[in-house]
Amino acid sequence: MAAPIFTIALAPVSGQLTDRIGPRIPASIGVLMTMTAFAVGLLLRTDSHWMLPTLVMALFGLGSGLFNTPNQTAIVASVPREYRGFATGMVQTLFGIGSLLGISLGSALLTVAFRYYSGTLDAAPSAANPVAFVASMHVTYVA
Repeated sequence: MAAPIFTIALAPVSGQLTDRIGPRIPASIGVLMTMTAFAVGLLLRTDSHWMLPTLVMALFGLGSGLFNTPNQTAIVASVPREYRGFATGMVQTLFGIGSLLGISLGSALLTVAFRYYSGTLDAAPSAANPVAFVASMHVTYVA
């Protein structure tokens, strides 16, 4: 829940910041925050405090909130005025496709890694085997 809350809260602020200073700085900070989220995710262990995965998701949400708006603004602004509606539609379409593929491929990778680390070919990722689950999450964060 932390990621979407921070994304929703920060997107309008990111838009205002982009209008004031341009898209480069907010988008760059957003990418760095997202990279930091994945790096912190690699620190997860089976005995990690519950706040660590919450921090990962919060950083990811902050990064997304800071990156998405300026990125889309830069793309649409780079297109001649008569094609901006088309460009906006393409950005939204590709964003949706990227989200679907990212979630699907990430879930598939998590499942394959979980099966490898659990030693069971038909295992589904779950907290019942925390060592295999955390190792699988590490693989997913690196990919």
